[in-house]
Amino acid sequence: MTRSVVVLLMSAVSCCAGPIVGPLATDNILGWNLTISDPAASVTSFTLTGPLSGSQVGVTGSDLTETSTDLFFNFGGTDNGWFLIQASTLFDGKTFWCNASSGYNPSSPQQSCSDQPAPGENISSTMGDSEPYPLSTTIAIGTGGTASGADIIYTIDQTWTIGNDIFSVTGTVTTGPAPGAVPEPSTLGFLGLGVAVMGFWKFRAARSS
Repeated sequence: MTRSVVVLLMSAVSCCAGPIVGPLATDNILGWNLTISDPAASVTSFTLTGPLSGSQVGVTGSDLTETSTDLFFNFGGTDNGWFLIQASTLFDGKTFWCNASSGYNPSSPQQSCSDQPAPGENISSTMGDSEPYPLSTTIAIGTGGTASGADIIYTIDQTWTIGNDIFSVTGTVTTGPAPGAVPEPSTLGFLGLGVAVMGFWKFRAARSS
């Protein structure tokens, strides 16, 4: 009977993993595997894999959010937020995928990861080639969320055209609780209930013997 109770409680805890409540931060971006196509650059295709590959991720502001199925970025945010994945150093001017809620500000370069005057997606190998139309709403930049334990893997599949050139970002981004994060109250509640039930059954077993 005790074993059945333990299995039930473990299932209850694992079933309730889901998207992060509130905006995502840098520590919530756990992995990525992206292919960038930039036909206007000297290097027309490259990959960003991490975090052990040498590429880096950065998130500022409160514009990056998620549900169990979609990863969103608010391009109409007013907090100069951005979501940037880049190899090998953030803001070194090349090899990146950027989503920004403000355009480039030369007096404060790190206000936005984009080097374009309007907010929007931006990819680059040796130059910046941004989504040609200013973006000002919340857009799903990742879709088809697949749960992997407490993590969620999103599919990235975006294209835009500038002149005769087609630019794209494809692959996956994985989000989840920051390493070492304190469990959510609901999870702690289930764990506390488990300890209480185990204590109860141990007490009954001792009485029975």
